[in-house]
Amino acid sequence: MSDFPRLLIIAFAVAVDATAVASSASLTYRDFRRGDAFRMAAAFGFSQGVMAFLGWLGGVSVIRYIEAWDHWVTFAVLSILGVHMVREALRPDDERPLRRLTMAVLLSLSLATSIDAMAVGVTFGLLRTNVALSCLLISAITFVGALVAGIVGRRLGDRFGKRLEIAGGLLLIAIGVQILYSHLRG
Repeated sequence: MSDFPRLLIIAFAVAVDATAVASSASLTYRDFRRGDAFRMAAAFGFSQGVMAFLGWLGGVSVIRYIEAWDHWVTFAVLSILGVHMVREALRPDDERPLRRLTMAVLLSLSLATSIDAMAVGVTFGLLRTNVALSCLLISAITFVGALVAGIVGRRLGDRFGKRLEIAGGLLLIAIGVQILYSHLRG
């Protein structure tokens, strides 16, 4: 079980962006509920684990094709959502529609935040890591982080409103820029 501490660190590292996105997304939807936080956490946790498994399955030969554009997709999705959040926050309340967290939004956010998990999954084969345990840890930690972030984000949103929604949108844009920058300089 000497791999466990390393796997735990990897799982937390992979879950960070999904947790941040869950917190920001919870601010976007005026009618966001605990059930939405649970759905988002489940979608994020599932996609992170599956993508890590697919990365392991696909191996190094496939990841080099995905690696060429994964950071652009992540940057685009997070930036578009971030800009949308800021624009919505700046609209007067009477012009803001009451929106639900749709399956399309959940799928796009899940994909955007889990592409890096696929790259991490490739390393599982190289490190001769227990793939099942690795994917399970990634899924579980992402689920818990996103659930807590969604619930806390909504409570803070109720208290601080538009300022947090703007900050959340800017945070999503910053995460997208950071991911893009780290891949381009790397």
